[in-house]
Amino acid sequence: EAGKIFGVKKEKVPEAAEKLVAEWKEKRKELEQLKKKIAEKSAGGLEFENLRGLKVLVKEITNADAKQLQEVSMKLSSADSVIVLFGTAKEKIFVFGSAGEKAVAGGVNVGKIVASACQELGGRGGGREGLAQGTGVDADKISGVIKKIISGLK
Repeated sequence: EAGKIFGVKKEKVPEAAEKLVAEWKEKRKELEQLKKKIAEKSAGGLEFENLRGLKVLVKEITNADAKQLQEVSMKLSSADSVIVLFGTAKEKIFVFGSAGEKAVAGGVNVGKIVASACQELGGRGGGREGLAQGTGVDADKISGVIKKIISGLK
């Protein structure tokens, strides 16, 4: 039966399976590299707002998953930054937040911010003062949640 699936003779099935797995791993690697490039390009077009002496970025990035949000955040983070990103991919919302040392020392707790945002979006999330992530499902509420976060940081 496996021979029919692979289109080879019975004795060639192990070789065909190894070849398929190798090709799959290579394609998965290529996909991750492309996702990283997309994240880097997304980061280039984002601008910070200056609030209370901190660089604040609270944005939605379409078609971004959790890993891409993390890549963007890592690329843009600094000691005085607060970043909360919302990625919408299929029917799920990914939320990733980070806050630099200066922001945390100034009282910013991105863990609480992300937990609250995810709860409002019908999901769950949380983390530490400087790093947090989560998910949600109600994409219609993202713009309101973004406004609420910015207002809370003022």
